[in-house]
Amino acid sequence: MKSRRLASLALVAAVLVGTSGCTLISPQATLIPYAPADGVSAHTGDVAVRNALIVSDDGIDGNFLAAFVNESTDPVTLRVEYGEGSAKTELTVRLGAWVRSFR
Repeated sequence: MKSRRLASLALVAAVLVGTSGCTLISPQATLIPYAPADGVSAHTGDVAVRNALIVSDDGIDGNFLAAFVNESTDPVTLRVEYGEGSAKTELTVRLGAWVRSFR
């Protein structure tokens, strides 16, 4: 009788450890950073580039889409260059300071 109870308890313990032990050693997937969109993200200094991509119908001409975020408390001037040789073009964008308001 005691051996049956002991065997039942051992079986219950084995089932509990077997069904919950896999999360003990596996990494938590929600802590792995990733870009949830089609573009790529990067940081350069205090400027965060988010979801940057080029959309093109013919593979020659395209539209550059991105979001730039100034993470500093000072304004930043961002210079974007595209093209090559004599067709090289430079665009200057002024990003205002990041304003945080906590209430």
